[in-house]
Amino acid sequence: MFNSKSEMRRVNAMMGHSSNIIRNMCKCAKCGDIIESKHRHDWVECKCGAIFTDGGTEYLHRGGVDFKDIIDMTEWRVPPSNVPKPPERSEG
Repeated sequence: MFNSKSEMRRVNAMMGHSSNIIRNMCKCAKCGDIIESKHRHDWVECKCGAIFTDGGTEYLHRGGVDFKDIIDMTEWRVPPSNVPKPPERSEG
């Protein structure tokens, strides 16, 4: 999950060539819709319009009303070591 546009840009810059992205997917925390951008310039919004993703396997471009509504589900060929990992959930 990205907390800001600058964080998302930093991760994209670290990734270099986009061939590392297998699936550009995310889930909306508001409506639960899972969306996927399948090719470059394939802008996809969730059904409630709170989030979007774009870029297919070329690049990650995400946004919305609040970045906290974006749950990252990107599938990578090689998991990037510097990409922020989702917080661990406590069992309890």
